[in-house]
Amino acid sequence: MTSPEPAPRSEALAAELARVLESGGAAAPDLVPAAEVVVTGRSTLHRIADRASGEQYLVKVPIVVSGWVDTHDVLPPAAQFEALERAYRWQSAEDRHAVVRPVAMLPEHDAFAMEWAPGRTVLETLDRAPFDPRAAHAAVRAAGDFLRRFHRHGWVAEERVALDGPVEEIRHLVAGPLRDAGLRLPGPVSAALDRVADRSAVQARVLLHGDYVPSNLIVRSADEVVMIDPLLADVGPTADDLARFLTVLSSNSAFLPGVVLPPVRRLRRSLEAAFRESYGIRDPDELLELRLLHQHLLRWLRRRENSRLRGAAPLLAARNRLIDRHMRALLLESGARLAAATRHDPRLPGPIR
Repeated sequence: MTSPEPAPRSEALAAELARVLESGGAAAPDLVPAAEVVVTGRSTLHRIADRASGEQYLVKVPIVVSGWVDTHDVLPPAAQFEALERAYRWQSAEDRHAVVRPVAMLPEHDAFAMEWAPGRTVLETLDRAPFDPRAAHAAVRAAGDFLRRFHRHGWVAEERVALDGPVEEIRHLVAGPLRDAGLRLPGPVSAALDRVADRSAVQARVLLHGDYVPSNLIVRSADEVVMIDPLLADVGPTADDLARFLTVLSSNSAFLPGVVLPPVRRLRRSLEAAFRESYGIRDPDELLELRLLHQHLLRWLRRRENSRLRGAAPLLAARNRLIDRHMRALLLESGARLAAATRHDPRLPGPIR
């Protein structure tokens, strides 16, 4: 992974945003930093407030690095802003949900500004799912409904494709990175892959969100979400966006106790089913399960590499054992659905047009 450049200070970003807004005809704003800077592996986020009007903005400074294991590389700021503008236009035609409003490019700092959307993210809602399952179910249903609508706008085509390609991607991971980490694919999953390798299926191809994860959705009300950070960089099967969301949902730390606590396991499965149903998926689906298996394997590797307990060997070993049991359980469940899908020959999940 390449090294990022030092991030600009919030005060400098506020000053540039004020100049850009004023040059566009707005009254001179009095902009100041409004919160601590949030730093992620992919960007720094600066909340800026107008002391006169009370309006707030979020300024994103992408950290353009490459080498990500389980998601798309970070796009340049101009490409991200263009994707946000397109998604905002799409969602303006819908009667539910929203996309944050793009505000301005900030070329001096390779950044861009959008409106600030207050609220808890779907990820934060999932973190609390064992304590507030009703809110978690409402959030994932809204997320599924949003993605169904979003894919309808990005629709490209349907086509029948061979499934040996996705199967080989999984086998490559198993023979390389997974084996190097001392991990193995469960036997029943390998058997399911063998049975599906010579099959084909109809897939829906769309302009993908590209990073449709719970942290990129903000809960606006009980049944509505606000989306941030679309990539819109690749055309691919709807299953790619679906599998990305489901993988992050299923592997959430809140559900790790599910390996020994049946109520937690049932809650996790119920949330997965709610997301699938709200998107419109009713039958087991081969490509979705193949993409889900692939994402689960990448997530398994990343979770082990990024453990926050590095340096405390006994705690790290215990946490890794728990992660391994949980991820194996997810793989076995997906493998069982894959095996069931071979008996259905369903169409691959696509937006309802």
